[in-house]
Amino acid sequence: MVRLRRSARKTFTFSTPWALAVLVAIETALALAVFRLELDSLGFDFRGTLWEPGRAILAGSSPYPAPDAVADGNPSVYPPPILLAALPLALLPLSVATVIWAACLLVSVLAALWVS
Repeated sequence: MVRLRRSARKTFTFSTPWALAVLVAIETALALAVFRLELDSLGFDFRGTLWEPGRAILAGSSPYPAPDAVADGNPSVYPPPILLAALPLALLPLSVATVIWAACLLVSVLAALWVS
């Protein structure tokens, strides 16, 4: 049986610089995927539920579909405070807003893992 002395063991700690490097790498890959896929699948849920309703609010119309159209596509069904919180993203082009939204989601997941 081989035993390593305490000083000979190498430990890896996931520190802030490593976390930042991983976050930047994932976000870069995500941004490349967004522009490569032209937002067909990655931004589908964001586009229909937050970005387009935000654009409708900015245009002065209702962000909600007619009751018979809720089953079609990807309509917004979020309450008004959520739509208002995401309203600044509606000012941006869809590709930029999608990357920012994906980054917020990624940071949220990392923060949840860090807290737990």
